[in-house]
Amino acid sequence: MAKRPTSAKATPTTEAIPMEMAWGTATNPAAAADSGAMPWDVADAKFCLAIGRFVVAFSQLEFSLRFALGAALQLTDEQFDAVTATYDFSALCRVTKAVYLAKHAGDDERCRAIEDLMNRCLGLHENARNPIMHATWSLAATGRVARHVSRQKHRVTYPFTTPKQLAEQTEAVMHATTEVFVVCGGMKSA
Repeated sequence: MAKRPTSAKATPTTEAIPMEMAWGTATNPAAAADSGAMPWDVADAKFCLAIGRFVVAFSQLEFSLRFALGAALQLTDEQFDAVTATYDFSALCRVTKAVYLAKHAGDDERCRAIEDLMNRCLGLHENARNPIMHATWSLAATGRVARHVSRQKHRVTYPFTTPKQLAEQTEAVMHATTEVFVVCGGMKSA
């Protein structure tokens, strides 16, 4: 079987992955289980670790946005969860952006930085978090592969085919998390 080409960039493909690639040499899950060739083997530990790291990093980004919103609104600890937990990630970005744009009205440079950061956060949500969290993860000949169907486009893509691609997305999320404190909190970047 020919190896599926991979690249370091997280470029989604709409190329179909044959069932035998998704389950190794077996063409159905039951046959794979009966033969002992389970696709969820230790061999893909790097992929699972990369997925876990992304999930942890993204949760930190989401909390940093909640924290920034709570700080801007001067919420008490008792108010914090009641107010900030009601927003999904997209709404959280939009509300935080609106609050900080109003807070820094007249400071064009700061407002541009806020707009840019919130747009990148929304992009990470749409192009990384959703495909990672809502994909069907399968074991292909080259390792794990994410099969994702966008709710907006109704088209199948395979956005992540290597742990390196996930690591790059994790780095972008970690950078955005730091930027939330720099842009929204006025802290100096390291």
